[in-house]
Amino acid sequence: MRIAIQNVKLQKVGKEYARSCRQMKSQHANACMNATVTKIRLRKIKNVMGELGYAVSNAMKTVVKEIVQLNTQGP
Repeated sequence: MRIAIQNVKLQKVGKEYARSCRQMKSQHANACMNATVTKIRLRKIKNVMGELGYAVSNAMKTVVKEIVQLNTQGP
C-alpha cells in the first residue's frame, strides 16, 4: 500500500516537473521570438533613418546650390 502511494506521489511530481519544463521552454522560445522581432524592428528603423538622412542631405545640397546660383547672379 505504501509503495503504491509513493508511486502515485512520484508520478505527480514527475508530471509537475514535465509541465514546468514545458513552460520554461515555451517562455524561452517566446523570449527569443521577442528579441528577434525587436532586432528586426530596430534594423528597419535604422534603414528608414538612413534613407531619411540621405534624402535630407540631397535636399540640403540642392538648397545650397540654389542659394549659390542666386548669389552669383546678382541683383
